[in-house]
Amino acid sequence: MQTKLYGRRARGPLGRLVAGFRERSGVFPSAGVGLPLPARTEQFIEFYLAEPYRVRVDGAAPEPTPEAVVVGPQTYRRAEINFAGEVLTFTIHFRPTGFHRLFGMDMPQLVNQAAPLRDVLGSCGDDLRSAVFAARDFQERAEAAEAWLYARLDIARTGAAVDTAAWSIVRFGGAPRIADLAARLDLSERQFTRAFTARVGMGPKLFGRISRLHAVLRAQASAPERAWTELALEAGYFDQAHFIRDCRLLAGAPPTALIRETPSLPMLSTSDFSKPRLA
Repeated sequence: MQTKLYGRRARGPLGRLVAGFRERSGVFPSAGVGLPLPARTEQFIEFYLAEPYRVRVDGAAPEPTPEAVVVGPQTYRRAEINFAGEVLTFTIHFRPTGFHRLFGMDMPQLVNQAAPLRDVLGSCGDDLRSAVFAARDFQERAEAAEAWLYARLDIARTGAAVDTAAWSIVRFGGAPRIADLAARLDLSERQFTRAFTARVGMGPKLFGRISRLHAVLRAQASAPERAWTELALEAGYFDQAHFIRDCRLLAGAPPTALIRETPSLPMLSTSDFSKPRLA
C-alpha cells in the first residue's frame, strides 16, 4: 500500500482565512484500511474524485461519503473512515475562524457534523465543485479552489481579536487560561467565550484541550522513541495521568492503543503545506 500526499498553503490575504490545500492519492486493499478520528478542531471541505470513503459514525453501519462534503470541528471520537480501492481526495483546510468569515456560518451548527457541500453552501458551492472536478491535477485543483475563494474575500466578514487568539492556540498547541486571553482583549470571560464559540464552533477551553492533545500526538509521530510522559509535560499536562484521561475522553482510547489503531498513513497538519510525501 502506497499513498501520496500533496499540500500547499493558501497565498496572499486568503491565507488569513484558509490554511491550505491537500490531496491524497493511493490504492488500498479492497477490504479497506480503517482510521479512527479523534476529536479535532479542523473545519474543511473535502472532494472525493475516485472511490468515496466509507464512514462509520457513532457505531452505525458504514456509509459512503458524498462527492463533496463540509466537515466541522469534532468534539469526540465520533467517526471512523475506511480507505478502500482507488482513493483521490482534495481538501480545503480553513483557519479556525475562516469558514465563519467567508460564509457567515454560525459555527456551532457545524460541530460534530459532516454534510454535503450543497446542503451547507447552497447553489453557490456548485461552481466550486465543478471547478475542482474539472481540474487535471493537484496544482490545477488548488488554483481553481483558490480563485473561487478569492472571489469571496470582498464579502467576507472582518477579522477580530478572537481570530488571533484561536490561531495562537492551534499554533502553539496549548490550552491557555481563558481569563488571560479575555483580559488581553479587554473582554470578560463570558464575552470572550461567546464570541469565540460563534466564530469557531466550540468554547476556547475545549478548543485548547483538543489542540494540546494533537500537539502531543504529532510530537510522538515525529519522535516515537520519546516517552509519552515527557511529551505530555512539554505540552502543558500536569502529569501522564492527566494526558491519558484527556486522550480517553477526546480520542476514545489511551495513547498507546490509539497509535496501534492508526495505520501508517501520511498526514499533514495545517502548518505543513508544501511538499509531496510518500508512505
